[in-house]
Amino acid sequence: MQYTINIANNLTHLYPGLNREEKVHSTSPLTINEMAVRLGISPLLVVRAVVDGKIHPLDNPIKNDTDITLFGPIAGG
Repeated sequence: MQYTINIANNLTHLYPGLNREEKVHSTSPLTINEMAVRLGISPLLVVRAVVDGKIHPLDNPIKNDTDITLFGPIAGG
């Protein structure tokens, strides 16, 4: 399986070596949290994931090649 992962700016700023788009390859389905770890992102900083335009739980495996967007925490005041 090949996952194309788009990473929101609020995460790429925390990980300077990370590209806005990354690829993850796997022989078995992965969860969002597992993909984050493979990319070197702390799963605690991934607060939302969108898979094919829909919000996806962070701990459910994704069984198809697909595009994913990861979002980090948003802070402000």
